[in-house]
Amino acid sequence: MRACVKVSPALIVSGPINSTADITFDGTNFKTISAPVDLMTGIAASPNAQRFYAGMWVNFAAGRPSTLNDACVVEQLATNLGSNPAYSIASMMADFAKSDSFRLRTLEN
Repeated sequence: MRACVKVSPALIVSGPINSTADITFDGTNFKTISAPVDLMTGIAASPNAQRFYAGMWVNFAAGRPSTLNDACVVEQLATNLGSNPAYSIASMMADFAKSDSFRLRTLEN
């Protein structure tokens, strides 16, 4: 079976694509992004993204969704991510394994 697609002349764009955009990572400060590396750097530097990343690793490592008992360790891991560019996933998991929320967990938690 062959498919035949017609492209409307109105949809054909000529010239270079402008990939520049002003975006915010924290809801207030805008940054001009013009390349993928700018976007990656902005996301990596965002405290909200660092907190989300740490929370997802805690979810994965614990094998369950985060609870209120995990909030302190998630915040600490996010702080470590933001303050130390060399902070590795291995260090993050070691810190999580030493945390009270991991060591003192119960069957329900």
